[in-house]
Amino acid sequence: MITIRSVFLASLLAIAAAGPVARSGMVVREAKPSVPEGFVLTGAAPASQTIPLRIALVQSNMAGLEAALYDVSTPGSANYGKHLSKEEVEAYVKPSQNSTAAVMAYLQQNGVNATTLSPAGDWLGFSIPVSQANEMFDADFSEFKHVASGKTQIRTLSYSIPSGLAAHMDYVHPTTNFVAAGPGLPLFVSPLKTNGTATPSRAVPSSCAKTVTPACLQDLYGIPTALATESSSTLAVAGFLGQYAQKADLKSFLTSLRPDLPSSTTFALDTLDFGSDPQGTSDAGDEAGVPVTFVSAGDINFDGWNGFLDMVNYLLKQTVLPTVLTTSYAFNEPGLSASASNTLCNAYMQLGARGTSIGVSGGQSQSCTTFIVTSVGGTTGITETSASFSGGGFSTIFTAPSYQSSVTAAYVKSLGTKYSGTYRFILLQKLYTGTGRGFPDISAQAENVEIWNGGVAETVAGTSCASPISASIVALLNDELVAAGKSPLGFLNPLLYANPSALNDITTGSNPGCNTNGFSAAAGWDPVTGLGTPNYAKLKALAPGSYGGGCAEVADDSDPKPSYPLQGPNLDDPIGCTSYLCNMEIAPPEIWAKISSYACTDAGSTGRSLSLVSQFIRDASAPFKLQSMSIRGQKQAIAFQDMLLQTPPHLRRVRYLYLSPTAYSPTTLQSSSAVGLADSRSEEAPNRFESPPELRQLHSLNELKELLKKRLERTEQLQQTITTLSHILQATAEWVEILYLENHDPFHVKFSPLLTFPRLEELASGPRLIPDSAGNSDIAQTLVICPKLRHWHIACGSFMQFRGREREFFSTIATIAPSITHLLFSGLQQEFEWFPSHLKVALDMIEPQQSSSRAAFSEVNQLTSHVGRLPKSIESVYLRPAPPPARGDRFDHQLMWYERLMGNLEALSRASSCIVLLPSCINHQARCMMSEWEERINGAEGWWDLRDRNIT
Repeated sequence: MITIRSVFLASLLAIAAAGPVARSGMVVREAKPSVPEGFVLTGAAPASQTIPLRIALVQSNMAGLEAALYDVSTPGSANYGKHLSKEEVEAYVKPSQNSTAAVMAYLQQNGVNATTLSPAGDWLGFSIPVSQANEMFDADFSEFKHVASGKTQIRTLSYSIPSGLAAHMDYVHPTTNFVAAGPGLPLFVSPLKTNGTATPSRAVPSSCAKTVTPACLQDLYGIPTALATESSSTLAVAGFLGQYAQKADLKSFLTSLRPDLPSSTTFALDTLDFGSDPQGTSDAGDEAGVPVTFVSAGDINFDGWNGFLDMVNYLLKQTVLPTVLTTSYAFNEPGLSASASNTLCNAYMQLGARGTSIGVSGGQSQSCTTFIVTSVGGTTGITETSASFSGGGFSTIFTAPSYQSSVTAAYVKSLGTKYSGTYRFILLQKLYTGTGRGFPDISAQAENVEIWNGGVAETVAGTSCASPISASIVALLNDELVAAGKSPLGFLNPLLYANPSALNDITTGSNPGCNTNGFSAAAGWDPVTGLGTPNYAKLKALAPGSYGGGCAEVADDSDPKPSYPLQGPNLDDPIGCTSYLCNMEIAPPEIWAKISSYACTDAGSTGRSLSLVSQFIRDASAPFKLQSMSIRGQKQAIAFQDMLLQTPPHLRRVRYLYLSPTAYSPTTLQSSSAVGLADSRSEEAPNRFESPPELRQLHSLNELKELLKKRLERTEQLQQTITTLSHILQATAEWVEILYLENHDPFHVKFSPLLTFPRLEELASGPRLIPDSAGNSDIAQTLVICPKLRHWHIACGSFMQFRGREREFFSTIATIAPSITHLLFSGLQQEFEWFPSHLKVALDMIEPQQSSSRAAFSEVNQLTSHVGRLPKSIESVYLRPAPPPARGDRFDHQLMWYERLMGNLEALSRASSCIVLLPSCINHQARCMMSEWEERINGAEGWWDLRDRNIT
């Protein structure tokens, strides 16, 4: 941006100056024709003085990153809100290996050891003597004095780089940057009449035109008084120039102006470049007297530009970014070279792509003009008008971005010939262009704003107030979004310019200066107040469905109610509610409404039980790692698999997982203790247990063909579900701790080769994880290992196919779970007459018993050489038989075998100290497993603590 000032002499010098000529093999990278306005040359810099330099390498694909940024930030885009990950952004930014190697080779040839300063490796830093810098970059580093501050800095009017590095080296800093002593936007201070002691409470001033308080802002912009609740939605405030946020002042501010907030409320502190935040009245600073997470950059760089870049790179290194960053500091555009402006813009672009909204003060005649930031101008009064000091104009470096170009062109057209004479052109130097990036974008209150500073209440003025005010509003909107399971707003400008009616249009006032009336506020966008001031309710309503209830439902005919009984802690219980927030099977209804069936996902759609992979659930559950997911049936399985595959592996933190190939209705699950599943499965689920119709009921061959076709379709559907569940297991194997796997014969979940469950501690599965009659075992053959597995519930069903494979049966248990301590065999049926004897032998191999106890089993001596040994870690084995057989064909024969089984089980429990015989359960293995899951997920220890119970 170029302001209208006395630049006549400087312009004459610019015309008279001759351009630099690079020596052979070098190419001029940047040059200034003369000493910039506000500086004077005082002499050559000492040859031996060390200066810190930075090199920006050519980034690999910034055009691609810009396209991706707009893709996730433009309303209507299919990817709107799907912000990029740290790794995805770095892939766009990371220089090519050739660029890194070429620049590093040049530095090493000159004896320079460089340090990587950014996470993507696009910035290098080092310090060398002035003489070496002059030689390496064909420069003339000299001392220049800033007239207003009296401070000196070492700069050069031009520099060159080797021609062979032109495609690899983008920029060297600080070479041709001439800016004032730090990025400053002063506040105008008027102390209030107070004794410096916070009053317990005070009424809102009768006229907010005299003093702007939080209550005034709430009334003006419709800001809610409710507190933010989401720890993952954060606001970061940049601090420079020895400006320090004071905790004592914050306490006084809250006590005086927000007594409804806890006076213990404070802010977090991050420091870089030897930044600090001393707490004392003499250390207080006006610029920092506006909230929240304070990021302090030290004063190790005279002009402050490094502080801006270092702050961005510091944030980019973090896995979790603040959702809003506000900066009440800026540079005057002519002081920065085009390269410096572009590289800083590229850095901000990385933050925006990852979902951070960036707000900067529009300035008192100066601002940051890159398209990625939201520039904030100033207003004043109840019926708001522009503040006279609100900076505004058009960039001479950046063209108007597509989201803004139509409104800036319209405003320039409305000016007509107003500035077509002396003010627009001074010796061919344009003051503004019709195609430049216009600023500010929005505005907020910036005059008579009350703060506490150094123990004293005072009113201040400046866009340094407006930027944090608007940032706080965005932070509150983000808090509501995150609470609804949605992504934060991120890069704001495309959304704002697409919805100008969401802001209060300011049409009066101007920003006079440079002996002109400046620009005037007007209907629509103007370079004084931008689009206008925030309207909270309208901003909240910008994106339909953003705050819940607006996602498009997936096709699913099943009941959209939660698919499990809603039990657990009361919502008013903060401990229980927080601890079990993401334990979806125990969440109270109020929380379940946000995170259960048909909840919005990151993709902007809905699906049953998919919200576990939403950003809200990932962030909210991160401190507790309590995440449970129950997937039943094909539709849930396919949808959950798709969302998992779109989720980075390190975010697939599913701790408790229930997988079933068959879908069950909510009614079934709520009455699972009394109703058999075979009688109450939902109609849409493939019912493999349905008895086929009698052939005599078929009246034609076509009916028989149709019946067989339907059964084939159901079989294929179930097999597809099983395959999908296998993929889910592979995607979650690294994190799952408790796994309930409901297998059905003849189908069973297949495991990928060499799959390991490093955290799995409890497993419930069907018999297909044990060798079958052909000696096959998915786990054994693929070497799936669960090194931490302690509790294993095996829902037996029918084990007839395992006769003769006893050695593999028990030795496989030892292979899968070398640390197993508790086994539960449920659903033992009359066909299992062999089981007690084989189990006794397996136990005797690790727990030898007296021969008298062994005699109770007639076949035990013959089995010793055929049965594999259980792990020595075994402490208890629980046996839960099936109920007696129902009356029917061969009832007497089946009852005889059942009684023999029960007799052997009772004898085994008496003979072995680690056997626990449990009461019989219903006959269906899924019922046993779901009853166990219901108790386990509600906090019970399950059957594993029954050694100390009295069981009858």
